[in-house]
Amino acid sequence: MNMHKEFFARLTGGQKRQLKRDAERAKAALEKRGWTRGTLENYNGEVCALGAVYYGVYGKTALGYREHTIPKDDRVTLLGEAIERIINDRGYGCSVPTYNDSIAKRKNQITTLFDRVAKLSTE
Repeated sequence: MNMHKEFFARLTGGQKRQLKRDAERAKAALEKRGWTRGTLENYNGEVCALGAVYYGVYGKTALGYREHTIPKDDRVTLLGEAIERIINDRGYGCSVPTYNDSIAKRKNQITTLFDRVAKLSTE
């Protein structure tokens, strides 16, 4: 399918640089805090893929958003959409929360998504 190729092709250089930084920070947050399912951030501080997106963009989770929802924000939306396109190109046909909560079995399945976004942002 390669939905991600058309997505990355339409981004400006500035958007790609910011997306790469946000993806790298999201991965670092996930590595540091640990991975969870079913909530953006659990009471141990572990985060899901979307929780890591918030840490990548804001340096914290979106307080008050423990459910899997994403308020409209250009950087959050951009990183979330990039991840979702990669997930869908891999044949899963689902959202980031569904992949995190129902398909992924290990943290590295999530961190590799952030790695892929960072790599595609430099091409």
